[in-house]
Amino acid sequence: MWKWKSKSHKADEDVSGSASSSGPAAAPASTSAPPPAYGAVAPQRSGPGPLDLSAALGAVSLGPTPPHGTDPTEDTCLAHLRLLTAFNRLKNETGYRDGLWEIWDSRAKIANAGGGNDKAAAAAATAAGTLNPDVLVKLREKRWAVYVGRAVDRYAVWWRSFVPDMLLERDMVDPPEERRDRYEGFPRSEPMVWNADMLPPLDVLLVWHAHMLNPRIYLEDCLRYGHGAVWAAGMPWPVVNQAISGATFDYVVSDSCVAQWEARTSFAWCNEDDPDTKEIRCPSCQTMVSVPWTTCGQPRDYSGTKRPGIAGEGYADGHLTQTCPSCSVTITHESLRAAKFRNDIQASVTSDHAMPGTILDLHTGLPKPLKYDSDNSNSAGCPDQLFPARLARRGLLAEVVEMLKPGSKVAPSMMVVRDNMEENFTGKFADSKNLREVMNRHGHKKVTDFRLSLDGRRQTRKMMSRYWENSSPFAIDLVGCVMRQGTFTEKMCKLNWLHFPTARNLMADLLKKYTRFVEIIAIAAATKDKVAVPTLDVDLAWHTHQLSPQSYFVFTLAKTSAFVDHNDKVDEDRLSTAFEWTSKTYQEKYGEVYSQCKCWYCETVRVMALPATKMFGIGKEEKLLEAWHAAAKANNVPMPPMTESAHVSSHPAVHTNETTARRATTRPIRLEYRNRLEETHSKARKRATKTFKADSDKRMGPRGEDRTSFWGKDVEVEGPWASSLAAVTTSAMYPAPPGFANMGPGSVGSCATGTCGGATGCGSELLGMCTAGCVGSGWFGGNAGCAGMGATSGGVML
Repeated sequence: MWKWKSKSHKADEDVSGSASSSGPAAAPASTSAPPPAYGAVAPQRSGPGPLDLSAALGAVSLGPTPPHGTDPTEDTCLAHLRLLTAFNRLKNETGYRDGLWEIWDSRAKIANAGGGNDKAAAAAATAAGTLNPDVLVKLREKRWAVYVGRAVDRYAVWWRSFVPDMLLERDMVDPPEERRDRYEGFPRSEPMVWNADMLPPLDVLLVWHAHMLNPRIYLEDCLRYGHGAVWAAGMPWPVVNQAISGATFDYVVSDSCVAQWEARTSFAWCNEDDPDTKEIRCPSCQTMVSVPWTTCGQPRDYSGTKRPGIAGEGYADGHLTQTCPSCSVTITHESLRAAKFRNDIQASVTSDHAMPGTILDLHTGLPKPLKYDSDNSNSAGCPDQLFPARLARRGLLAEVVEMLKPGSKVAPSMMVVRDNMEENFTGKFADSKNLREVMNRHGHKKVTDFRLSLDGRRQTRKMMSRYWENSSPFAIDLVGCVMRQGTFTEKMCKLNWLHFPTARNLMADLLKKYTRFVEIIAIAAATKDKVAVPTLDVDLAWHTHQLSPQSYFVFTLAKTSAFVDHNDKVDEDRLSTAFEWTSKTYQEKYGEVYSQCKCWYCETVRVMALPATKMFGIGKEEKLLEAWHAAAKANNVPMPPMTESAHVSSHPAVHTNETTARRATTRPIRLEYRNRLEETHSKARKRATKTFKADSDKRMGPRGEDRTSFWGKDVEVEGPWASSLAAVTTSAMYPAPPGFANMGPGSVGSCATGTCGGATGCGSELLGMCTAGCVGSGWFGGNAGCAGMGATSGGVML
């Protein structure tokens, strides 16, 4: 048998399944932590030790084949928790591994980290081995960031080892009989049968897990590459669960499994045992170039004054800058993204490959057969869904090819592509004949005679979103996905449900709550301008279901008439306003409190749901709230932030960097919401202290004490809804910052003028805080819009 290697680490470092709580090297979390604030909780008592875990949970019963045709069960949720614990252990082992990638903790010594001008004090600190905690945190973060970047590359090679059968555009439009199942019939694919020797390493499993938690993106990628059997099978829970040790959560596989991986991919089983360089093709001359994964390492015994920093110029670093030895072109992340766009267009021209972002129906997320308005596929009857591919082939390819040639005076980037699209095709001052030529609308003489449809504009933004800050073969930047998903993983480990005696009962309760949540998604879809946001307990069930894509597809299609998506990026204020609506809707529909948590934020949201006035005594909403508080007091529901609780799930939350123009639009909306939150919080606090004096300190947690733990350091965050990654991560060290998003005209990720129905837009598939109706960013309603992950599902997601 082969066991995932546990590298040496300091005795006082936290490498357990639970994240560190405080200090640069906190002790492992105790298994005697109080139970989570969820449902009717049993009296607090010490949880079972590691050896008693199996007895506490009971035997996890998973069938011999993946449950691809069933909804999530208590067993699959428990298996999912065990997998998340293994992921968290991997993360901690990696970040705390001193010297990984030649990134040594000694660089955090006060003398080396700008500890002040007092040379004597610096010398004394060096002698004592004192480390700057802020620098130490960044060094740990950097190790993990490089590791994840390498893991995504390993996943891409594993992905391609499943022999691809690339989707053709003609498969989408009146395909021949033998190809009909390739597109429309794809969701009915027969699942592959997994065995233990087929498992990938844990780091690759981590990336695959994050990929599947973007349901429409994952379906699109599987469709493009023809991986129907992989998609239908989903996460192979029986073999994955069997590979995770019950007591230690080690990932243990056989020697034959390791051998099969190495033969299949030519990679080592351990991420860190692969080469320190990556072979990439120069985007200009196609020469193979060896580039370092990171330039942030430094020998441990280095005694000079030069510092490599933590941004770096390697492939997994934030500022890739490598010179091609053949043509002397500077290779950057931006040029690689532009090259990906060029290569996809060329494959569309030469091999009829379907362009990313044009594969699924904009509104339902389904692979719906298309047809031209006439028998001539080159006619003006091109379906809106395929318009971006035609624009790319006929309008953009020549300019992109020219931009990427050696000696080009233009630094290649997707921003240049976007500007070219505006200037020549979609902008206000573009020559209309260019667009008419793309669409073969030669009979139209005036610009007013022809304009793009709303869906054509949305589809264009959807296609462009596949290339913003993403040079991978997938439709989304999976490094960012893993990082954002990691915040959810840490919270699950802190809740410690696996060690709670009634874990199975908790799983049954959250599955019931998840079914109700999907019904609220259906309400949101019907309303068109609402979004449903899960609590952490609901999100566990939701994620577990998404890991069985075929079952999830059938279930959500039956419930909502669409394939429900799961947003990966959400403006943090937008998430909070949507959570307020979800909480109120759940309470009104089911007569129960939604977020079973006593933090100041959740109590404020519950008070928001109370009617402003009541004519006779206490209303039913207030009676419901008081009944919950009475039950919470009797069941000793813990008080955040001192104890983790299952409130709003904020892992997709990001902080938006807005342009001046966009800020002018969103500022009134944000101020209105923030003012209402402040007023309601004051009302809730006054209500707790004046009306319920005896229990005021037990009804509502304190404000201003919300924290998130990041590599051994506690960092203050504004509240449970806020983006923790925006508060703690160092954006410069990532090719695409995981906790931030850009919004507004002219910014990275914005749409080309004329492809959103207005001059502004956010084409990076962010669920934004705007009124323009930019559906590509996830907003619903309004006349503008691009096709993001949110809008296409019609009022669903987060």
